[in-house]
Amino acid sequence: MCQSYVWGAGAWSACSADCGVGVKTRSVFCTDEAGAVVDASLCPQAAMPAASAACNQGACVWVPTVWSDCTAACGGGTQLRNLECRNGGGAGPRVINGNCYSGSQPATSRLCNTGACLPLFWSPGPWSACSVQCGGGTAQRKVGCSGVRNGAAMAVAAEYCQVSAAARVVPIGGALSVGE
Repeated sequence: MCQSYVWGAGAWSACSADCGVGVKTRSVFCTDEAGAVVDASLCPQAAMPAASAACNQGACVWVPTVWSDCTAACGGGTQLRNLECRNGGGAGPRVINGNCYSGSQPATSRLCNTGACLPLFWSPGPWSACSVQCGGGTAQRKVGCSGVRNGAAMAVAAEYCQVSAAARVVPIGGALSVGE
């Protein structure tokens, strides 16, 4: 019976280029029926698989991360973001920044919340019932921070209002109670 020989090939290497067109390579070898590697001249040369091939990693482009929170609630702040150089037109893995054209970098900072700050004020709620029916009792109320936008009052986070005497509860009958 005649011995037959077939070509085998290893796995492709990584592409030689991080961006654009490069070359990938692999080992090619001749094997006998038992799978042992033999001299390449024993295999049919016309059927020899390619040992190298072109590979295209796609263009390397800058991909920005999400913007950070603004550093100010009003009056002008800054937002920051990072840039990553990625191949595959931006869909591939991250590669070294030197592969991306520096002239095409998107902005990494921008102004935000540039509108004027709202006029802020403490907005007291209704008084609670007095703690006693007669004598020296206390009544309490919640005091919130508010601002005016387009002529209408709106609640804002308390840290935007400065703590002042307005945050305290007015004494009734000589006792003083601090509001929430």
